[in-house]
Amino acid sequence: MSKEDLKLFDYYRDVKNSIDLEFEKWLLILEKDDIKQKELNLLRLKLIDQVELILKHNLKQFESKKDLNKFCFFIPNETENDLPGNLIITNQYISHNIRHNLGIRLDNSFEDELEMSPKEALLTALILNLIVNNGLNESPIIDLSQKDKNNLIKFNFQCLSDGLESNYFDDMDPFVDTSKILECFFDFSNLESLPEKIFVPFNNLNKFGLDLNENGLLSPNCFNGLNKLESIYIDNCLNEYLSEELISGLNGIKNFRIISSKIKTINKNAFKNSKELEEISFSGCALEEINAENFQNLEYLKILDLNDNRIETISKDVFQSLKNLNYLSLRYSLQTSLRADSLNVLENLEFLSIANDSVKHKWLNLEDLNLLKLKLISFDSNVIPKFKNLKSLRFMHVEELKILDKNEVVQYDLRGLAIDGPYNLIESIHKNIDGLKNLSHASFVLSNSNHQQFENIRNNINAFSSKLCKKDRVYTRFKNEIGSERRFEVSNYETFQEFFQKELDFSESMKDILEKYNHEYLYFK
Repeated sequence: MSKEDLKLFDYYRDVKNSIDLEFEKWLLILEKDDIKQKELNLLRLKLIDQVELILKHNLKQFESKKDLNKFCFFIPNETENDLPGNLIITNQYISHNIRHNLGIRLDNSFEDELEMSPKEALLTALILNLIVNNGLNESPIIDLSQKDKNNLIKFNFQCLSDGLESNYFDDMDPFVDTSKILECFFDFSNLESLPEKIFVPFNNLNKFGLDLNENGLLSPNCFNGLNKLESIYIDNCLNEYLSEELISGLNGIKNFRIISSKIKTINKNAFKNSKELEEISFSGCALEEINAENFQNLEYLKILDLNDNRIETISKDVFQSLKNLNYLSLRYSLQTSLRADSLNVLENLEFLSIANDSVKHKWLNLEDLNLLKLKLISFDSNVIPKFKNLKSLRFMHVEELKILDKNEVVQYDLRGLAIDGPYNLIESIHKNIDGLKNLSHASFVLSNSNHQQFENIRNNINAFSSKLCKKDRVYTRFKNEIGSERRFEVSNYETFQEFFQKELDFSESMKDILEKYNHEYLYFK
């Protein structure tokens, strides 16, 4: 008997012992249940028979000097499960590190993971995705040995390696047809730069997510080959310049999001070929300038999120071509002043968030806004402007408010009102919202208030609840934390999302906004 034969016998003996040990644990637990014990013993024999078959197959392959095309290993189920474990069958040898870490991850415990090579990390993630896709509880034997039957639609992968080659994902080929994968999310924590064309094997992707954890750069052509991509999400990249080359091949892209990244400048031709775009987000980036050329010919664009940037230069005609825009956020982004009437070209705008955290730089002439379809506005001002042409307005959020006059709010058919201001506003708020006959949600953030003042509000909350249009169903919420602003809400709806959907009469294209974006400055959970 050869050394290879002995190694095979030793390995598969250990697999069978592992099966026996795990099943014995279960049999002891079920010692009073004869039927269950009988079922478990039959299942154990089935697994061991399968191991024997694979051992015989492997021995024949060694005799013929062929590579292994069948291999198996057992993963005990340490968590609450319907099965003592699963026998995994693959079409190639799987290293000890991969087998060990698969067991750790399926147990949701990552403390004892072994260090892996980049290839081992990839295969661990791939096999884990395939196991989960097959269902741990559905079958005690999960056969991954036939590539044509391993249908993987979504693939999630976290890689801690600091260097990858452009052909890195070719190691997936023996297991799956990567061209059939439609959604991917990659987390490259230590990667300094993404190689060009690294994602070519996923040529049919339509949804793609990437987190570089503030360590990595995107190479100019790293997305080459993703010609069918419709949605891309990039988090924490170090690129300061969005080049034309980076997204030049993404002609069918509809949703483009780069968030919490270092982007300062957008090439004027970056979106030249992406004429199907419906959503652009640079939330939490470092944008310093935007102009009309950045968004030219984007006639289908509905969402533009530029929240939390530091824009110092913005052209007056920047929104000129965005006639179909429904959603615009420039919250906490302006480092310059801008006339509000520059937004009046956005004739289909329904959601506008323009509160700024700069004392020096403000929106000028807010009262000149002329947006006939606007349903929600969020802004900062010491007083509420006398808007002339916001006839469809249903929700108003005001930060830094200092004075509230009755005539400033009752001119609108508001369903929701949110005010951030000092505690001494409470009395005028209470008096001046009586005229809002259809009010069904009100939220207040109070600065400069102490614990006792807030408790007084809590004890007299009915004074605010009575202002709502529906008296028979009222929900109240409070947040009174030491060292933070105090907040309370009264609402006719159990959740803000329900209110948002039912009361603000947004168009169908706006219905999923709350699912995509964080609007917690309008409410709290």
